[in-house]
Amino acid sequence: MLNKESVYLEILENYFERKLVKFTQKEISVKLGISIGLVNKTVKSLVEIGVVTQRPRANTLIDAKKLLLYWSSQRKLNHDIMYKTHFDGSIKEIESSMPPDVVFTAYSGYRLKYGDAPADYEKVFVYCENVQEFKKRFPPSKKYENVFLLKKPVFLKPGIAPASMLYVDLWNLRDWFATDYLNALEKRLFK
Repeated sequence: MLNKESVYLEILENYFERKLVKFTQKEISVKLGISIGLVNKTVKSLVEIGVVTQRPRANTLIDAKKLLLYWSSQRKLNHDIMYKTHFDGSIKEIESSMPPDVVFTAYSGYRLKYGDAPADYEKVFVYCENVQEFKKRFPPSKKYENVFLLKKPVFLKPGIAPASMLYVDLWNLRDWFATDYLNALEKRLFK
């Protein structure tokens, strides 16, 4: 995940989780530990497409849905796949076999966050740092892949990915059931 994507995520999580629309570049820079120049450049691109208004003291997010779609179209989820394999077992067995430091995203993330599943799913996507521990639990296999390990951004805490990240990750999947999850998540985010 690129640093500018972490800026998108922070702006969106302020909106969805904390109901905040105002932010400053300095706050984001300090919180994420990235340069103010990168944050400024990223915010400028959002101003240019009409997602953010810029004022001297604070910026304002004016179109969260457009920012989600903008980020979704830029995200390259396949580039973050560090390891993929097959695991014989049910989805719940796969999910319960994960190391404790994973961050569930996509289908599992949605189900765990909201307690329901808009459709059956057959793949599990997680962010994780400890690749060796992951490979011990899910050894290589020549069968079709149903377990995917994504490179974990440093700022993600173990558990479940934030709602906006779930959306962006789901948007980038080609499975037929991804659309069901995307539609259900969109209804939750934009009631």
